[in-house]
Amino acid sequence: MATSVVLVGAGTYGGPPGPRGEYFVGPSFVGTPTLTESHGALTTDALREKRAELKSEVFRARWEGVLDVAQPGPHTFGLISDDGSWLYVDGRLVVDNGGSHGMVGKDARVDLTAGPHRIRIEYGQDGGDIGLEAIYTPPDGRQRPLGPALGVDVTVWGRPIRSATALAIVSASWSAFVVIALVAWPLARFGHAVRRDASPAMTAAIVGLPVAVTVMAGFGIGWGLPDCCGWAPDELYPAYVLRAIGQRFSGGWNDLYPPVHYYLLSLIQAPVVSGSHLGWFDLADPLPYTMLFVLARVASAVMAGVTAAALAMTCRVLGHSWRAALMATLVAVSMPIFVYYGRVANVDMPYVMWYALALSAYAVILARGPSVRRYAWFGAAAALSVGTKDQAYAFFPLIALHLAWRAWASTSGPATRRLVATLTDRFLWTGLIASVLAFAAIHNVLFNADGFRRHVALLTGETAQNYRMFDRSLAGQAGLVESALIQVPWCLGWLALAAALWGVWVAIRRRDVATLAVVLLPILSWYVCFIAVIGYQYDRFFLGACLGLAILAGIGLDWIVESLRPRAVGLAIVSAVLIVGVLSGASVPILMRADSRYVVEGWLSEHAPPGKVVAFTGRQVYLPRLAPFQGVAMPATADHLAALKPAVFVTNWQFSLRSRNSPSAWAFYEALEDGRLGYRRVLRVRSAPWTLLGWIDRLSFGGRLGSEELDPFSNLPKIDPEIRVYERTAP
Repeated sequence: MATSVVLVGAGTYGGPPGPRGEYFVGPSFVGTPTLTESHGALTTDALREKRAELKSEVFRARWEGVLDVAQPGPHTFGLISDDGSWLYVDGRLVVDNGGSHGMVGKDARVDLTAGPHRIRIEYGQDGGDIGLEAIYTPPDGRQRPLGPALGVDVTVWGRPIRSATALAIVSASWSAFVVIALVAWPLARFGHAVRRDASPAMTAAIVGLPVAVTVMAGFGIGWGLPDCCGWAPDELYPAYVLRAIGQRFSGGWNDLYPPVHYYLLSLIQAPVVSGSHLGWFDLADPLPYTMLFVLARVASAVMAGVTAAALAMTCRVLGHSWRAALMATLVAVSMPIFVYYGRVANVDMPYVMWYALALSAYAVILARGPSVRRYAWFGAAAALSVGTKDQAYAFFPLIALHLAWRAWASTSGPATRRLVATLTDRFLWTGLIASVLAFAAIHNVLFNADGFRRHVALLTGETAQNYRMFDRSLAGQAGLVESALIQVPWCLGWLALAAALWGVWVAIRRRDVATLAVVLLPILSWYVCFIAVIGYQYDRFFLGACLGLAILAGIGLDWIVESLRPRAVGLAIVSAVLIVGVLSGASVPILMRADSRYVVEGWLSEHAPPGKVVAFTGRQVYLPRLAPFQGVAMPATADHLAALKPAVFVTNWQFSLRSRNSPSAWAFYEALEDGRLGYRRVLRVRSAPWTLLGWIDRLSFGGRLGSEELDPFSNLPKIDPEIRVYERTAP
């Protein structure tokens, strides 16, 4: 289906490079071509072959194709022919080498913008010797043959596009099919499980919510694209996955993150990568590369939907109503950090999805009893979570101890007998073996042991210690706890947190040990085994912990609906909690679409002098996309600015403010701002649209989203930063 959408309506597609050719017997281009070719060669040898096929000394030839200009600027086109030849660019005659003559050459220069340009070459042979060579020289000064640089247009449903574009779309469509195939069966099973004991309306809501989470990610999923890096810090760029594929995940290959998500992305992106290997297009081109980037973000969106489904099932398995499950899921998917990481290509949503599946297996074991299949499910899902992001290990130590304690409690007799029975429990061994085998397979320890050792060394080496924010002293741990307690309402929201605390009271009152264990043990384990050890935290670290709190919030809200009287008051309270949550989450794509960097890029398009340097400081991921404007990175020093003499200088002002701890760097920005370096500020932009999240942030958290400096504990304030642009005034 995906292929037919593009190809059934296509006039021509694919194949080697070269323009479409038409050949006419006689001295004119009148009538139907005697010969046609899909991909012609603009060479003398090719012309001689065609003359033999035409069996005529007098003929006309015409070739049409598209030149995709990567670097805008002056392009020189040349024709050398015997007899006449003509070259048109976008319908305008540029090279006129007409007439009956020997091998004569002419050239002409024309300024071209970036993007596709239609090229037409006409040739006339009036008898005698024959010859044609077509060349062009782009702004880099390297002369090359014109024929191989031309692609053939494709008409898809009446709209012309390049063949490489059509084939890239086909490849990406197949990649989308791979994604759908991977989730179709789990989604069908989920729908079947819900239908067994939920009303049709509740079934539609429960099943529709994960689907809606994935579909709604379309708003904001293109944030900062097309670009090599996008605007989200710490994404898995396509280049990283391609490097892993190139090394075949072996030969010492390793990266900051474990391999699971690299495997998954390589599977999803395989059709696009295969299209490149077949020569259909170059992955370095903007469109195919952007498709890889978007596919990685789509994977996060789909995994956010799966996480929502797993959370709903966990809540239901623990014995709570589908209404509680629906509200718990809505609380979770409305968290701003959930919305953000469900739209970017980080590994945070993927590892949380595997953790949610492991949590669901844990809940099934507690609620319905042990089985080999359930423990294998739990062990494999836990390994996949840790194999996606290492820090996920911290959720499982106390869960493992709890399951061991349950095995102990299920036995009787002397302590020695109970200990032996626990140590030989087949269910515990099933979970252990499943997790160990999955972990070993994930890290390819048999064939890439060196890569695994390097990965461990990277995690435990000096680089990891540089992130520590709080020391190991008692005061440092107290500060870490205080910081974490601020992050919880930031991530979950004050109203949802209040509902979660109420849910704790409801669970205690009902003596719901299974729910308290599923929610609180992983959170306690995660904090003790990870946060307290590393001495730092970001809000994204709380994503998994907040899933459990969302379950408690759903339980608390369900109690309010069920028990609070008058009922209208309870419904009003619950509606307020859910509406505030949804609007807070919706703030994230609103900020993404209003990002100030789009405004700056528009300004640069209108005002940046063509061919002049645009300089910047800081990380490129925090800045507008400057590649089209000859963006050049430079250190924050007056000497480098004076040597480079850029026409325009761009900086993320919040990032620049981090340099206040460096006197020399801060002196540079102060001098730049007050005009002492020969530049004046011409633009200061921060879109800052009104959002409920922004209002709550200013009211409760001191305005983290609009903070003067980039917040060190969250990536959300990095959306819509303040960008300042300076123009050179000195001669």
